[in-house]
Amino acid sequence: MAHTPPSAAVAATVAVVDYLTGEEVHFPIMFALPVILAGWFGRGWFAYALAVMLPAARLVYGSAWHDDETVLWSVVNAAVRTLTLLLVALLVVNTAGQRRRLRVLEGMLSICASCKGIRDEDGKYVRMEKYIVDRSDCSFSHGICPDCAKKMYGEFLD
Repeated sequence: MAHTPPSAAVAATVAVVDYLTGEEVHFPIMFALPVILAGWFGRGWFAYALAVMLPAARLVYGSAWHDDETVLWSVVNAAVRTLTLLLVALLVVNTAGQRRRLRVLEGMLSICASCKGIRDEDGKYVRMEKYIVDRSDCSFSHGICPDCAKKMYGEFLD
């Protein structure tokens, strides 16, 4: 069974309410809500699709309502709404992505002065690399800095 994202239900509700309120009530500002929900909860492609589909639905409603606006103005309004919603989707998708990538280590870390192990929640000392990798999205690459290389392998480097 396919999973329908909650933002799809919100989008459908907003579109129905927009249609039912008629041409006098300009409800499209609420189109931002399902776009934001879709973008924030990891469905960027769906946010962009809603940003295009909702103003297009409003354009179709205009023809059903026998709107007094000219066709040109209806298309211009739909284009402005679409571009605005696409911008909102882009900002939300990027912000949500950055939020998911950002994991911060906080607080005071108890570190061994000799081996540089860090004491974890159980009171055990673990290697610094393991502690940081387990609690963040970091990974490590090891090498030797020039000062240590000189100390450890100075006779071979000359």
